[in-house]
Amino acid sequence: MCQATLHEAYFSHSLIADEKGNFGFNRWIDTCIGLLEHIKDDGLHISRQQIERMNIRNIGDIVPRSLIDAYEEAPMPGEEEDDLPDKLYYGKKICVRKMERLYYRIRLYKMRDWWE
Repeated sequence: MCQATLHEAYFSHSLIADEKGNFGFNRWIDTCIGLLEHIKDDGLHISRQQIERMNIRNIGDIVPRSLIDAYEEAPMPGEEEDDLPDKLYYGKKICVRKMERLYYRIRLYKMRDWWE
């Protein structure tokens, strides 16, 4: 049974669910489960397109400046034949940190009733 099905079964029978089994944060918990899968895999399945579209202007509070600098200075894969990590390597590390922050913000602001 997949994680989404498990949580839906659990919450649909809990005290916070309405008569139809909706518990008010269905969408948010599905998002959190998706984020946790990427976090658990340490960004293994994050695509190049996700890295290229990533906003790095708002990450100064969650990653060290040295990681941001390494990301900005690193070549894209195939541009240089070094043994050094490329932009995707650093981008995945940054993306996972952003996902962690989003996960905890959703838990704090959108699913507060569940945790209390």
